[in-house]
Amino acid sequence: MAREKVQIGKTLFTKEEIELRLDELAGEIEARYAGSELTVVAVLKGSLFFTADLTRRLEMPVRVDIMEISSYYDGTEPTEDVTLSNYLVQDVRGRHVLVVDDIIDTGATLRAVVTVLRREKPLSLATCVFLNKKSRRRVDVPIDFHGFTLRGGPFVVGYGLDYARRYRNLPYLAALEKEAPRKPARKRPRKKTPAKKKAAGKPKKKKTSPKKRRPNRKKAAKKSTSRSRRK
Repeated sequence: MAREKVQIGKTLFTKEEIELRLDELAGEIEARYAGSELTVVAVLKGSLFFTADLTRRLEMPVRVDIMEISSYYDGTEPTEDVTLSNYLVQDVRGRHVLVVDDIIDTGATLRAVVTVLRREKPLSLATCVFLNKKSRRRVDVPIDFHGFTLRGGPFVVGYGLDYARRYRNLPYLAALEKEAPRKPARKRPRKKTPAKKKAAGKPKKKKTSPKKRRPNRKKAAKKSTSRSRRK
């Protein structure tokens, strides 16, 4: 699969805005589960940074389990196949479970995660996503907690969200823009040098051979008579 040429574009949410929202989000979660132990299931790899920053803000007993799912691979469009590559969730039966993911886009990935965990019969099952992107939602999945919402817009990277496994480490969230294809440089036609014109001047006279002089018959006759008289 050919990889698109991309570049980092406009910043959508700054590092400071993200940290402030995480403080608020931790308060919302603690209010829901006050006095209880919480099992957080992080959906890797996208939620790695989000889960770490969020759980450090929770002042309550927390267990962390993980599962790894992929649906984008190396493109900017989610595929129809959702692959569960690693499932490292311990027994969650009878526990309060909070699924933490980086983004909900079409909803297919989060639905697959929720379906798997429901089979384990937890006491309660809720979802928390960093970014709720509504523009391409195909599957209706309930979202209990979310950091930010985008109703439309471009593919986004940063703070755990990647493109072709890159840009996860950005501390902010930014749009990913496709680079415009470069037009091949046009070859400039070579300028034809004008032929040198001969300098305008007087036309040269043609050389003509000297004319042969015809003998003068009258002069020749006088010379002959003068010679005969002298004799």
